[in-house]
Amino acid sequence: MILSVSQGFCLLCVVVFALGLAVRAVRYSRAPMHLRWELYPVPHEAGKPYGGSYYEEPDWWKRPRKRTFSGDLKVMLSEIFLHAGLWQHNRKMWVVSYPFHLGIYFVAVFLVLLVVGGVAGDLALVLHNLTLGFGLAGMLLVIVGGVGVLARRLTDPDLRSLTAPADYFNLGFILALAVTWFVTWLCVDPSFALARGFVRGVFDAAPATPVPHAVAAEMVLLGLFLVYLPFTHMSHFIGKWFTYHHVRWDDSPNLGAAYERKVAAALNRPVGWSAPHISKPGKKKTWAELAREVE
Repeated sequence: MILSVSQGFCLLCVVVFALGLAVRAVRYSRAPMHLRWELYPVPHEAGKPYGGSYYEEPDWWKRPRKRTFSGDLKVMLSEIFLHAGLWQHNRKMWVVSYPFHLGIYFVAVFLVLLVVGGVAGDLALVLHNLTLGFGLAGMLLVIVGGVGVLARRLTDPDLRSLTAPADYFNLGFILALAVTWFVTWLCVDPSFALARGFVRGVFDAAPATPVPHAVAAEMVLLGLFLVYLPFTHMSHFIGKWFTYHHVRWDDSPNLGAAYERKVAAALNRPVGWSAPHISKPGKKKTWAELAREVE
């Protein structure tokens, strides 16, 4: 396999991206026990159409708990693909945020199709229309939705006060990436054939085929973004799994020593708050110590 410098760089970026996401997922999985929300109904509880929980049943600890994965799946799919929570609580933001995220989903599918088409060779002809459709739709949605999100954050006083400089940078990075890809498609690569050939060169043993600088630049910019993403809060798509299953929906009862050990470990962690009633010079309190204090 003979790679060009830009192809080798992009391959390295993909490896860093995958490792970064894996490390973040492992860190989330090993995080201390979280304070549960105790919000009901929990989607995976079966037989509770009115809400409530198994705690309402007499001698609940003696009975098997009825769970259904379909309840969790329904909520997760509606949140992932429809952003149901944002629609319910902030529809003005949903109008711009949903197209933006839908465009990102389309671009992700486009990149997968680009890889499959590059590796499959002749199959690329079959995938041509799908690649073109998802690519263009994704880029346009990201650009239109991204500009809308940026406008909302700049004009809404509440959002503006909650937006950090990094948020603007991240949004600008994504917009720059989408605009670069769109302009390259418009001026240099209208069928994405050059981009597909670039990807094919990563997996092909043949010498690397030269591509226009614009195509190499868009690929390098994409690689830089992939390296950057796992180390920012844009990787919240991984954190959401743990937030929902380990915080919002964790209703496991404390019926044994294993759970007690998790609680004890959490209570013995130091509290890092700087409030006068929490932190004193020369001593860091644990949650257990704070719980025992009587003011």
